[in-house]
Amino acid sequence: MIRTVIIDDEPLIREGLSAIIDWSGLGYVIVGTADNGINGYKAIVDNKAELAIVDIMMPDMTGLELVELLKRDNINCKIIFLTAYADFEYAKKSIELDVCYYLIKPLEEKELEDKLRIIAEIIRKEKRSHSLTNEKLLERLVHGDRDIIEGIKTRQFDSLSLDWRSYRLVVIQSEDTEGYALQNDYTSLDMGTVVNKRYGCALVFKLDGSIGILFDEENESKAFRAVSVMQRFIAGKYGMTPYMYVGDAVYSLEGIAGAYSTIKKYMQNRFLYGYKQIVMAKSAGLGKTEDGVTAKKIKAADLFDAMFTNDTNAIGLLLDEFRTYFILNRSNEEYIKLSYYNLYKDIHMLVLNRFPELNREAFGETDMLSQFTRMNSLQELHGFIKYNILTLAEKISGLVQDTPIGKIIDYIDRNLDQDLKIEKLAELMHYSCSHIGKMIKEELGENFNSYLNRKRIEKAQELLKQNVKISEVAERVGYKNSNLFFSYFKKINGCTPLEYKKSIGKTDL
Repeated sequence: MIRTVIIDDEPLIREGLSAIIDWSGLGYVIVGTADNGINGYKAIVDNKAELAIVDIMMPDMTGLELVELLKRDNINCKIIFLTAYADFEYAKKSIELDVCYYLIKPLEEKELEDKLRIIAEIIRKEKRSHSLTNEKLLERLVHGDRDIIEGIKTRQFDSLSLDWRSYRLVVIQSEDTEGYALQNDYTSLDMGTVVNKRYGCALVFKLDGSIGILFDEENESKAFRAVSVMQRFIAGKYGMTPYMYVGDAVYSLEGIAGAYSTIKKYMQNRFLYGYKQIVMAKSAGLGKTEDGVTAKKIKAADLFDAMFTNDTNAIGLLLDEFRTYFILNRSNEEYIKLSYYNLYKDIHMLVLNRFPELNREAFGETDMLSQFTRMNSLQELHGFIKYNILTLAEKISGLVQDTPIGKIIDYIDRNLDQDLKIEKLAELMHYSCSHIGKMIKEELGENFNSYLNRKRIEKAQELLKQNVKISEVAERVGYKNSNLFFSYFKKINGCTPLEYKKSIGKTDL
């Protein structure tokens, strides 16, 4: 809306003009009135008026004197003169002062409306022209052009004043062609108007294929609220929610380029920092994660152990460590997606191997790679896999005995091929080794090693009946040393694996 003041010493004229014209319909808003040139000057300056309707003959300071003062002080405000006299000298002076129109009282409503429409178009064109001029300057400023910085400091550019307390850069990045309308329509200055109304100065400009907004707000929470307003405005007008990167507040023109450099790092890694949200692009925040969370590429076996006991805290912590690894290393999107997919695939194989009674439908979505490819952020991908892992852990818990000793026995029986030690069980169940050993002895009447070897040999017998080769059987029941396997097999069965095979009519060819 074009900010307008009415300056006339007659109250009826001021009130009448305010009432008879559909100002908002024509794109104007009355922001002030005054009864003489002195008060009129103050009203124009205080309200940053873009148009003033001014009576020529007023006490204390005439309309002519007011306009001369505005010109002297380089205050840009369009003027419509009102006068009760068709005086040639007044008309001549109006031309000299570059006044838009010289209108004779009493005014015709339609005549004034026609003039207002013309002036509105002139102001819009000037704004677009200034915007295009300023955006080149601003783009070079953001890139750290020292000549531009010096020019702004020494007021070489009349259209660009940046005497602010602080500077905060916001970059709006749309998604591919979805943001075409936004990128080509921003010159309407609507976005700048939205921010200006609530937060003071804001300059909107194109910036390396995105949109930049520079405004004066050092308070981070207020800046976030300002950007939230912009985001809602864009969502409402264009039907899209763009990425909004909010830079650090800086206190010099030179600092703006550094803020932009940080923003670009976040933009290059936007998969890491969220999807369709406002990102506070802090220089101190790059690669920073939650306090107390370490970063590592986790093993599927460790995650499976947490799933076996349905330890949701351990599952969450392991997955958080996995995610943190990629954030700290600022990994690219393809690598992250492939790593998550491989982790899930390994879990899939482990669970099917340990729980053959679970069918593939238990894993939910079958085409997981396609699902992962469609994820738009690490946050979304992480949430998706965490949900699936927790769901699967819940299904596993329904197949495992409820009691601690039941879980221990189940774990041993389902992991005979692994390098099982009592320390592993203690870690899994959060008990001491001696307590685990005591529980097994009381429940089974034999110690851990005795039970483990007995179950392994029983499993070996099953495999030998299936005519699996002896060398392969040893490894599949957890013996890396074949001599140790032969020793335990003979101790328990009274014969060697080969003799056992022959006794059941099998060969080892």
